Amino acid sequence: MSDTLIEVTGLWKRYGFPLRPALRQARDRLLGRYDARSQAYGPWALRDVHLRVQRGESLGIIGRNGAGKSTLLKVLAGVTPPTRGSYAVHGSLFPMIELNAGLQPDLSGYENIDLLGAVMGLSRRAIRAKLPAIEAFSELGDWLKRPIRTYSSGMLARLGFSVAINVDAEILLIDEVLSVGDLRFQKKCLTRIDELASGGCTFVFISHSPYAVERVCDRAILLDQGQIIAEDSPGVIMGQYLRGINQSEDDAASVAVPERHGNGDVRLRALRLVDLHSGAPLDEVQTGQSFRIEMDVQVKRPVVQPAIGLRIQDSAGTVVLHLRHSPAIHRPIDLTEDCTLVCDVERLPLLPGPYWINFICKEGTGILIDHAQLFHKMLVTADLEVVLSTVNIGIAYARAQWDVQAQPQPQEA
Repeated sequence: MSDTLIEVTGLWKRYGFPLRPALRQARDRLLGRYDARSQAYGPWALRDVHLRVQRGESLGIIGRNGAGKSTLLKVLAGVTPPTRGSYAVHGSLFPMIELNAGLQPDLSGYENIDLLGAVMGLSRRAIRAKLPAIEAFSELGDWLKRPIRTYSSGMLARLGFSVAINVDAEILLIDEVLSVGDLRFQKKCLTRIDELASGGCTFVFISHSPYAVERVCDRAILLDQGQIIAEDSPGVIMGQYLRGINQSEDDAASVAVPERHGNGDVRLRALRLVDLHSGAPLDEVQTGQSFRIEMDVQVKRPVVQPAIGLRIQDSAGTVVLHLRHSPAIHRPIDLTEDCTLVCDVERLPLLPGPYWINFICKEGTGILIDHAQLFHKMLVTADLEVVLSTVNIGIAYARAQWDVQAQPQPQEA
């Protein structure tokens, strides 16, 4: 039995009817105006991809939106054919590449379980034997009796994942679908993935979450414009990916469209990070570093004792830190004229990666004055001690000391 379950050789993929670019190329050759540039006859979603995945291995695929991650999984799943090159999958495969892939909206949850099981080649008896485990894991209860067109995206993810992990597939393709579930279910899924990986299941996993990639994967590749530009351990590849994000001038816009809400009595105009002692501007902050956040605000109408907050979120949109000024706890602040607000942060606990700062200002009555979303991008880096201590797993760092202590010996009677 071969240890290679997935083998990709010189794979190229271009969307659209393949005859059209081929005819255009043939015509241009005859007319002597052939264009040898790779993008001349339409963009390539994948370009010359070579890849092998071994039995029991967990491979992470990392890259920006449009890099070709989902396209690669769709080719492996047989959903779309390659334009050039070849691929081979040895073993039973279950793709979780879209929430509604293979599901019929007018059928109930139970009927879709039967359908997905049949697609995997399971007999009706085998499906019935696995049904209690699927029911328990999905936690959908009576919803399984209803048409899935009435399900939310999170419920669809629960149904699909619950079937996927119980049909005994040798290979699971997972494309970011876990991000739609609630945090408790995501944790439950990751724990189950750990169990399956220990049992020899093979995974190809797409996620923008550094924690998920580090936890699930043994190896990772970095895709950029359809090409594999790096292959290494998940920590190394994620670091390279995050550095690339930081170098992009339009990165914040690619994560979400900045929005502004509130009555406008106070408006944040500028935000900057500075050294706590010298006042020098900071391009990045280290894990464990103390620094200052300065906020220039314009005051159109005086506001007495507002509640002010800074919400720091990661690339997945999760708020990982909330820095809040409350008149009930801190010295009250009155905003009567244009000024600079100052927030001193002691020993930032966040692990390396890109984060975004959101500014919120409310009146004491709760009326929203200003909510500036994704206002400032903050890159967090770390020294070798943090990297070696955490392997970039988790979201926060705390210094810890390890030791061995002898256990007291029981006294003889």
